[in-house]
Formats: sequence, C-alpha cells, structure tokens
Amino acid sequence: MVKALVVEKFGGPEVLQIKEVSLNKPGPQEVLVRHTAIGVNFLDIYHRTGEFDIKLPFIPGSEACGVVEEVGSDVQEFKKGDRVAYGTSRTGAYSEARVIDHNLLIPVPDYIKDKEVVAVLLKGMTAFYLLRRTFFISNKHVALVHAAAGGVGQILCRLAKHYKGKVIATTSTKAKVEIVKSLGVDKVINYDEEDFVESVMAYTKQRGVHVVYDSVGHKTFDKSLSCLRDFGLMVSYGRSSGEVERFSIEKLADKSLFITRPSLFNYTQYREELLLNSNEVLTLTQQGVIKTDIFKEYKLSEVAEAHKNIANRSTTGQSIILL
Repeated sequence: MVKALVVEKFGGPEVLQIKEVSLNKPGPQEVLVRHTAIGVNFLDIYHRTGEFDIKLPFIPGSEACGVVEEVGSDVQEFKKGDRVAYGTSRTGAYSEARVIDHNLLIPVPDYIKDKEVVAVLLKGMTAFYLLRRTFFISNKHVALVHAAAGGVGQILCRLAKHYKGKVIATTSTKAKVEIVKSLGVDKVINYDEEDFVESVMAYTKQRGVHVVYDSVGHKTFDKSLSCLRDFGLMVSYGRSSGEVERFSIEKLADKSLFITRPSLFNYTQYREELLLNSNEVLTLTQQGVIKTDIFKEYKLSEVAEAHKNIANRSTTGQSIILL
C-alpha cells in the first residue's frame, strides 16, 4: 500500500484526499517507480475540476521523478535502481509510487537533481514544442507571450530569446514585471495598467506580431487576435481564465490568420519524439538556458494549497512536491 491523492468527485482543492492505495505487480511492459519528486501543473487543476474527460476516481498528476523498483518481463531499457522521470502520463503522479508503461519513462542523467527534473520537464517540453514544432521561431519573428511570469511562461520566454526571437511578454503586478524583465525579453506589458493590444501595436509600429502564445484563454483570446499581423498564428495552449468562447471563423479573414490548439501529448506520442524533446530540455537546463526557478516545495498533504496558489495566479516559477 502507498499513499496517494485521490479525486473521487470533481471540484475545488478540497476534493484532493490522501488515501492508501494498492499497487499491482508490473505487467510485461510496465515499471514500478518509487517517486522522489512530483511536478504540479495547471493541467492537474483542469483534471481535478472535471474540465477534461477523465473517469472517476483517479489520481492526478502528469509529472514525476523517481527510482525503478521493479520491471516487467519484457522491459529491456530500464533496471532496478535506475533514475527515471516522466511528464506525459496525464494522471497518476500524485502518489508515493506507481506502476507505469515503460514507454512513458525517460532516463535521468546524473547532472540534474530530482527536484530540478520535475521543475522543468513537462513545462520545458511544452515550451520546446511550442517554439520548435508549432511555430519555428527565429530572429525573423516577434512573439507575444502571455502569463510570462508563470512556470511555462518563464521557460517559454527564455527559450524564445535563446532561439533569437523578439519577445513581448505580458504579466500583472509590479513584482511580476520585474521577474519578467529578468528573463531578457524585449518588452514587458503590465496588462493591469495598460491595454496590451495598444502597447503591442505601438511597439511593432502597427504591424503586429507573428505568433501569440496564449495560455490564459477567455480573457485574452479576442484581443490576442488583434495583436497578430497578416498571416499570423494564434497558439491557444491553455485556458487558465476559462474556456475560449465560440467564435465565427470569419474573425480570421481580415488578416488571413491561422489558429491552433496544440497539446504536448500529441507532440510526444511516439517514443523517439518524447526522447528528443526531453533530452533537449534536460540539456538546455544543464547549460543554464532553462532555469529551475522553484516557487515553492510542498508535501503530498499540502497539494491543495499548491492548487489554490496556482489557480489564483499568485505563483511565479514552478511548484513541486517532495517525498
């Protein structure tokens, strides 16, 4: 038996309940992993509230790091004692240990600590595919990044600058503005104090940006479209403020705009893609391009507090659970 956070009904942070759960013996393609650190992501909140189609009861969490305790009969890549991590399991991570398909695991190199892995893996892989697969940013492009002080936002800004793009970043509060400035972006907009569309258009001399990376959703979607230049791409990869309202496709016609709603799970569904993506993230972390900016370390029993802090946007950087 191991301790895990179990959701038996959808709702607020209070539905996260610690339970004793039993683990099955690993099947032929599975591995038993004892967790040492777990990542907390906005995706977990979507799952907890029932915004995505998940069958109850379930254990939230998509990201963790740990040590292999047992492997299935057909597993060749891993053995007992190996350090491993994962960031694309969708659910099941909020637990002391779990059995998981070995194809979701990546080997963890010696140069990085467990808590650093869960601070950057899922968020870093998200930023990587957004900047290298969804839209290949270069020195020819100007990008608008919303929620730039958050976990994904900070990595997204740092990586975009690493790839030579010009970055306009939005955030709120003076404290967050200072954090975003430290990321090396070209312009920071405090959307509590100024209209970000006017600021973006003024900065780009009324031309607009090539791409918008929007994880906010409802509050920013329409205005973000107005920030795009002709043939620009709207990347809506989250909805922290609520779901985007239905809209007429004719909104895209005036500038011949493109729009996409990507998911990390699609971009890492094949093992070779997962390893390429994750290896790049860990290498960039070793090089210092991606920073392990940990906002707070929580115990498993404190995850409800972590969810509250992330949902009310009081966090900057990454939130993790240590076991």
